[in-house]
Amino acid sequence: MKKLSTLVHDADRATSEYIRMKYSDFAGNVTCITCGKYLPWKDAHCAHYIERGRIETRWLEENLHPACSGCNVFMKERHKRRYTLFIIDTYGREKVKELEALEKIVVSPSRKRQLAEEAIEYYREAVKTL
Repeated sequence: MKKLSTLVHDADRATSEYIRMKYSDFAGNVTCITCGKYLPWKDAHCAHYIERGRIETRWLEENLHPACSGCNVFMKERHKRRYTLFIIDTYGREKVKELEALEKIVVSPSRKRQLAEEAIEYYREAVKTL
């Protein structure tokens, strides 16, 4: 049985690769959801609307979008404001409420393991369809 930390790492990698590839164009570039910068998908971050420390939303596709490192790491406040508007425009105001409710769920280690295993399986298969 894999260690939980290994599963989380593997789930993060599979998820990030899928999200960044999903939003890439024919040239392999993505647009930062915060500032609009156009960059190669491999250079983009997989940004989390609800921070990745919240396990129920960590690998949830609607919570994940490409962003440049500048916005995702260094412009946290501006990034959060613009990301909120992006979520509302893309999924509707109810999605913000849904994600914020999921953020509050306390996750047991067994649930964390289950979510990581599901993310690995789902995103590794999903990337094959791109």
